[in-house]
Amino acid sequence: MRAVRAVAEVVHDRAGGTASLVTIAADVPRLARDDHPGAEVVSVEVAELLGRGWALLSAASVQAVGRLPCPAGWSVRGLDVRGRIVIGTGVEVLYDGDLGPDLPAYWSAGLAAQGGYLIVCVAGDGVDLTRTDLVDHLAWARGRGQVVAARVPVLPTSEFPAPD
Repeated sequence: MRAVRAVAEVVHDRAGGTASLVTIAADVPRLARDDHPGAEVVSVEVAELLGRGWALLSAASVQAVGRLPCPAGWSVRGLDVRGRIVIGTGVEVLYDGDLGPDLPAYWSAGLAAQGGYLIVCVAGDGVDLTRTDLVDHLAWARGRGQVVAARVPVLPTSEFPAPD
């Protein structure tokens, strides 16, 4: 079974805009390749989400994430009392886990500034969320077309299942 990790971040702009993002990546990505000469290896997750209305994210700026699509059926449930978050649709789960012990400063402000939407990013091949140079690494991945993203509504915590 593949492990999936998530990392939370907050982006700001000079005009005072803020947005909260979660980037998800599998420890072992699923890759596919066409047999045609010159065909590139692509991430199955990235290709699938592009086909379902998500968009490539080339830069993590407040302006860029504000223009992302909001594909129908997706939602974020959480954070619950244990810091757990669930991202998915009514029939599938993209991520079910925690975002670490400490959310970045201005996390709640970033959600509020985006109208209750979380920017959910899914990274493809070669993205390692455990790197010490994570900010630069994610910028590199976005610049190479390895990150898709969408604006996903955050449901109120009252709609989240109670802890066991």
